[in-house]
Amino acid sequence: MHDQRREGRWIVVGVDGSSAAEGAVRWAALLAPLLHADVAVVHALGLVGRLDGELVPAHAHRDEISAVVSREWCAPLVEAGVRHRVRLREQAAVDAVLAEIDELQPILVVVGTRGTGMTSAQSIGSTALRLLREATAPVIVVPDAPHRVPGALRRILLGVDGTAPALAAVDWSAELARRTGASCEVLTAGAWSSDAVTTRHLGHEIEAWSTPFRWAQVPLRTTVCGGDPAEELVRRAHEIDADLVVLGASGRGPAGDPLAGSVSRRVAREAGCAVAVVREGARLTRALGPVEPAAPVGG
Repeated sequence: MHDQRREGRWIVVGVDGSSAAEGAVRWAALLAPLLHADVAVVHALGLVGRLDGELVPAHAHRDEISAVVSREWCAPLVEAGVRHRVRLREQAAVDAVLAEIDELQPILVVVGTRGTGMTSAQSIGSTALRLLREATAPVIVVPDAPHRVPGALRRILLGVDGTAPALAAVDWSAELARRTGASCEVLTAGAWSSDAVTTRHLGHEIEAWSTPFRWAQVPLRTTVCGGDPAEELVRRAHEIDADLVVLGASGRGPAGDPLAGSVSRRVAREAGCAVAVVREGARLTRALGPVEPAAPVGG
């Protein structure tokens, strides 16, 4: 491990001992070498912590808890030879991750869908929801199924609707696919079923979406369909056994629940795979040198 700050070359991972957080660490271990990034593992230290199955005063056992995080929770990073550091912050979970983001300006944030103590019905926790809304970096939300973490990133499903965040997600996905060797499918639904949108207009949009993938020499399929975008994305993710679904950052929803009814929330809850939410302006190439495209894997 090391503590040297290298701005723009970090992946921040939030951990809490849950199986979803284990999946987040495994995702970071997969992507860090391909993105030439180090990993910052952050754990929110509450009033109590769990050691050897017992609840103990967290502050009094800070060193022991840190050792558990480093030895057990970071094991996938150690096994993969990924350079990383561990930070325990005495803050609420979401504030701890946001503080780490503010300090390191990472290229990526990875968290589990839900933390310890949540029921399966609460499949998107408050930490993940708030990060999707507020994090300045792209956020990957990992389901509560560590066995679903792929050995290699094979298939990316990208949802687009012509908005600026969706176009940012196009560029981001093309670069991620170039670096990982994944193929990609672009799906657009609902927004293009209106009679007000001409075939020519849609053709121009598809051409714009396809261009970054052609430059990156990434295998691409484009699917246009009617229906509810979230429903179609979830359905297609299961059909192609997608490893990752990518979406542009959604706006604020109804007051009191900023992501209520949004595509991001439903897809993250139901897709059965990791979901990345990308904000306008996000780049994987920032502070990173050029790399040769990885050999495409799968189709």
